[in-house]
Amino acid sequence: MHSALSQTSSTMNGISIRAVAVAYGMLDMRRPWWSEAGEKHPFGAPTVPVAVMENHIKAVEQGESPRICSIGQPPERLPLCMVAVQQGLFPRLMGTETELYPMEVLEKVERDSAPAMWLYHGKEVCHDAGLRIWIL
Repeated sequence: MHSALSQTSSTMNGISIRAVAVAYGMLDMRRPWWSEAGEKHPFGAPTVPVAVMENHIKAVEQGESPRICSIGQPPERLPLCMVAVQQGLFPRLMGTETELYPMEVLEKVERDSAPAMWLYHGKEVCHDAGLRIWIL
């Protein structure tokens, strides 16, 4: 989520950021890929049961698992990432406020006040919100 955070933060009032580089940014978080359950297998991953996330949230709420995890081997938390995508849990986990969704934030930003952004992800060119964003 670092890419989405840097992109969104760069357009907030009072923050002086002149340029942002976003690698594989999750831009349109309301799209069904992120917000609806479905048959999805990122990187060929098998379907992860929603109980994996429910059990994790329960463990955090009961103090059995830390609320903040700042260290760990990447594969340890991969099932949580996969179930979030496969079950469309991003709105539930992130919240639904407009400020949390990069494309919605960009749509409200005046073109001249937005910092320069370089996004790389895929091979398309995007012209949303009147901003020219090259997606390489």
